[in-house]
Amino acid sequence: MSGLALSYVSAYTKSRQWFLREESDVALILSGILFAVFVGDVVIGATSGSSYLSDVQQMLVLFAASIAFTVAILRAEGKAKAAKQPD
Repeated sequence: MSGLALSYVSAYTKSRQWFLREESDVALILSGILFAVFVGDVVIGATSGSSYLSDVQQMLVLFAASIAFTVAILRAEGKAKAAKQPD
């Protein structure tokens, strides 16, 4: 890559650092989005009588949301333990 392209890439990544502070944030955001999809489908199914996702698809979305949430919590606990341990 040219020097100009690298400077644009580094400027872009520095401007986006405020959004994702930690790696666990990505998993937590993903779990929230997946859970919102599940809840939205359940609400639509309850109000209109027909849902967009089948039972198996609902189960897979909820399972993926729980896995992403578990990953986020385990990463946060690992970072908290690492911060507490003296060097």
